[in-house]
Amino acid sequence: MFNLTDETIITTRQRWSHYFTIMLGVLAIIILVNLRGTYAAEVSVYQNNEEGIIALYPQSWLIDEQNPDDYIFRIRNMRAIGFKTTFQLSLRTVGDNAAQRTVVDTLTMERAQNRTAYRLLSIDEYTGLTDTTASIATYQFVDVDPNPFLEGVPIVVRGVDVITISRDQAIIITMLSDINEFDENFQLFERFLRQLEI
Repeated sequence: MFNLTDETIITTRQRWSHYFTIMLGVLAIIILVNLRGTYAAEVSVYQNNEEGIIALYPQSWLIDEQNPDDYIFRIRNMRAIGFKTTFQLSLRTVGDNAAQRTVVDTLTMERAQNRTAYRLLSIDEYTGLTDTTASIATYQFVDVDPNPFLEGVPIVVRGVDVITISRDQAIIITMLSDINEFDENFQLFERFLRQLEI
């Protein structure tokens, strides 16, 4: 007859404890992924009745409305390491028959003067905004800290402008992101655009 020795019982207990530890680890990973998805889905509402703008943005991002000459509002991910991902909405008065390409060219000339190694990459049509035609311009530049005492490694930044014209105003919705995080941030930007009311 087969007898279980103390050694065999300890080994069996150890084996079950290993299985239990692995199951707990997998369960913890599933819970963390769900919590991260829930956290990422939490949004705050920005509303500007004067301009007729309603935007939903990630709750943990910082909003800034302090520069009416440059933008209506700007939100930044202050938790990002290095370059802070930025979404921004600005308005510019344009003529009756202004084209979106004219706005892109104007922005390109302005930015080429004050951004290091600025380069326009592409201009395409964009269909992600509801009920309106838009252009999307992609560009990149190098972000260098102007303070020589805080000199660090320059960061390549990729930017996107979604431009549409409504009521003699160019609406420019901008995303700026570290090039290494661009794809992930662009998905978030497209969700932001889908929920934007202008």
